[in-house]
Amino acid sequence: MLMAAVAGGAGIHKGLGPVHSFAGVFGDRGLHHGTLVAIALPPAMLLAEERAPDKMKVVAATLGLAPGQRVSDALAELNIRLDLPKSLSGCGYGPVDDFQQAVDATWQNRFNLTSPFEPTRDEIEALVSAAYG
Repeated sequence: MLMAAVAGGAGIHKGLGPVHSFAGVFGDRGLHHGTLVAIALPPAMLLAEERAPDKMKVVAATLGLAPGQRVSDALAELNIRLDLPKSLSGCGYGPVDDFQQAVDATWQNRFNLTSPFEPTRDEIEALVSAAYG
């Protein structure tokens, strides 16, 4: 448990990227943080595959994926097998009062600062749109 805590602290110090930015912003209605992360992972990994393809090839190989298999697809399939919701709307999140403000908050979140790539606002808006459903 101590090593898990140390690893978690190191991860937070490093920066957790768009997935955790999303989960932090949309964690305002009592949904489990892990569920929010699972919802955001496939669209975030799709973005990472476009913006940091060499790093994502390493992730794919580490996960044991077949050559050409996308991490984003593998995670979406895993979410289905685990019966996790595909979107915020799929787990009853409800309408967002100010969608653009939520996008801005996700984009400006500190977790994006040390991501393997610096996401643009348009990329974050696409991620939020995909994850919202």
